[in-house]
Amino acid sequence: MKFKTLVISILAITLFSGCINTEDEVEEKPKIKLVKILDLKNSGNFSRSFSYPSEVYAFQDSSLAFEVNGKIVKFYYQEGQKVKKGAVIAKLDDAIYKANYNAARANYNQAITDYKRYKKLYESRSVAKVLFEKQNQNLQLTKAAIQVAKKNLEETKLLAEFDGIMAKKMVNDYARVTAKQAIVRLQDNSSYKIKFFVPESDIQQVKGELSPKNISTIVDFYITLGSDNKKYEAKLIDISTTAESVTRTFEATLQMKLQENVTILPGMTAQVLAIEKANHKRRVFIPYKAVFTDETRSSFIWAVNNDNRVYKQEVKIGKISGESVEVLSGIEGVLKIVTSGIRFLEANDEVKVYEKIGE
Repeated sequence: MKFKTLVISILAITLFSGCINTEDEVEEKPKIKLVKILDLKNSGNFSRSFSYPSEVYAFQDSSLAFEVNGKIVKFYYQEGQKVKKGAVIAKLDDAIYKANYNAARANYNQAITDYKRYKKLYESRSVAKVLFEKQNQNLQLTKAAIQVAKKNLEETKLLAEFDGIMAKKMVNDYARVTAKQAIVRLQDNSSYKIKFFVPESDIQQVKGELSPKNISTIVDFYITLGSDNKKYEAKLIDISTTAESVTRTFEATLQMKLQENVTILPGMTAQVLAIEKANHKRRVFIPYKAVFTDETRSSFIWAVNNDNRVYKQEVKIGKISGESVEVLSGIEGVLKIVTSGIRFLEANDEVKVYEKIGE
């Protein structure tokens, strides 16, 4: 009986020890950390970039007005409709202006007749020179009067100055309006103007003339809209050479072509991205948020090796430019760097590129 009890105890201890050893042998699998990674093999990542908030404007935007007073008798277009250059948008009651023109034409025709008659009399020495000159003067006055009357009659039609869209009607139908009063707003949305302001510190980095031509040889311009990260090419068409008195910034304007399947309207906000051209002086820039320091106050980045594991790489940094910082040394041979979650990483951590899903 004692022997049987001893055997059972030994078996129990053996089984228990086996369980303990099995649990000890189970190792927790390292967790792969999701981060954003910048691939430095792409030469564009070596370019310095600048980012500015901006606003979208119609390429042409004009408030149209009559040059004479009157009552509107008809609008030929509604808001949102396309209008061709030279088309009649609205018309005034022209009865009075027609009457004035007809009277002026009659006076002019009579003045021509009188002038011809007095000219013959003057040539035959039948009238004094002063009377002939008076008829000539009257002819010139009536000629000017008919030109004014004709112009006023023409101004009873409001014409489109360019191809565009009637963005807004500013008065009611049949309203009485005065000269120079805004009637409609016409916008040309065949392309867009993007206006933004450049800080003084960025302007100082431009070498040479502060002109669209010179700046366009240094940087390429792109536009991003809302949460869409897609970049649309744009062209610099104007930049102010005088700073705003309060903000000390310089207003600049880009032109962007109409984009298919993209809703762009005047008044929308956008982001301007200016990227230094690759053929410009080659310097290495990386996102400033990718750099961290330790207790030695040295600067480091998390570099990624071929096994997708990170290692601490010391770098020497230079000037900060917008959201980027120049790397003077230490980046040689590095192909990829981590740009997010850097404070949660440790040496040899395995990482994977974070991919956004959905909105």
